[in-house]
Amino acid sequence: MLLPAGGAAAASAESTRTEQVNAVINNCNGELVRLEVAVHVVSKEQKDGSFIQRANIHGQGTGDQSNEYVFSATNASRWTSGGFYSFDERSRLISKGPQPNLVLLIHFDPDTGLTIKAGCRG
Repeated sequence: MLLPAGGAAAASAESTRTEQVNAVINNCNGELVRLEVAVHVVSKEQKDGSFIQRANIHGQGTGDQSNEYVFSATNASRWTSGGFYSFDERSRLISKGPQPNLVLLIHFDPDTGLTIKAGCRG
């Protein structure tokens, strides 16, 4: 059997799933929300020696003002072979009622530093 010659092969992806209980604050109305979430994380070493990790988080919860919410977040982290780290996350806390929804965007990289943008919708 002939195999193509090339660079180093990347390792296979590692996948983990967990259930967690977390708390977040809806900055739009100050409500503390207790969440039960499912977390799925996939980690993979790349051919260039960098490492990428992606997470999807979904769940629901109830706030201390008795409001119900749905939560979802996606994030991606990257570590380069040179030791640099970057991170991006988009989180949404969606009210099932008339309360405002929170959208949170987080970005970090060594060149620009940390950027956090939060917005209230609805």
